[in-house]
Amino acid sequence: MSHFAGQHTTHPDQPVNGCLINKIALVTGASRGIGEAIVRLFAQEGAKVVLASRNQEEMIRIVEEIKAHGGNALAIPTDVTKAQALDALVQQTLDAYGQLDIAVNNAVQVATCLSRK
Repeated sequence: MSHFAGQHTTHPDQPVNGCLINKIALVTGASRGIGEAIVRLFAQEGAKVVLASRNQEEMIRIVEEIKAHGGNALAIPTDVTKAQALDALVQQTLDAYGQLDIAVNNAVQVATCLSRK
């Protein structure tokens, strides 16, 4: 399940350490790149992962792959530039899993970053 440049770094169904078993992890920007790699690694380590991104198709693909390897994943389409969407994201995570242990803010709004120069 842990993919880096499309390759498995360990057996996909075996946790490396299992250090995230029973943890709930929320990752924004989870549909590609670093966010996708984080989600896959967390799932491999036993976490239940919540993917947040605007790219629903890619999130669904990743969720299906994680589930195919015995993991637990949920995709929530989210625009992190909207405060109400973030509130809803956290609430949906809590509704689904009853807790939130890890949050990774991997999404960025490029226009905002560039306008601060």
